[in-house]
Amino acid sequence: MSAEFCCIGVDVGYTNTDAVILRGNTVIGWAKTTTTKDVTGGVVAAITTALREMQSQGHMDSMSQVNIGTNQFENAVIQRRNLAKISVIRLCGPTATSLPPCIDMPADLCKVICASTHLLQGEMNTMGPR
Repeated sequence: MSAEFCCIGVDVGYTNTDAVILRGNTVIGWAKTTTTKDVTGGVVAAITTALREMQSQGHMDSMSQVNIGTNQFENAVIQRRNLAKISVIRLCGPTATSLPPCIDMPADLCKVICASTHLLQGEMNTMGPR
């Protein structure tokens, strides 16, 4: 069988982590595992199990993307807890520095996650004459 590109979808719930492998609209592998406290362990287990099932059915496809959805992520953002600090680097100078980084982000969320911001040279005026 020739290799085709496929997509892995993972949903991390409070009790179970589900993974499915799709080739187009056809499911060629799937798994349901227990959600782990560290989340990553359950995601790895679900993906590994789904890949093994796919291969056991004779599919040797290549993955083109992985999509992961998780309630834990949503809750971390909503509760403003267990979030990693980030640095925002924006290529905007010299003409587009009037709006600060994270201007459209809630101020309390920005305070929790934003370690530093950097406005750098490199903006390209795409609206001007050509």
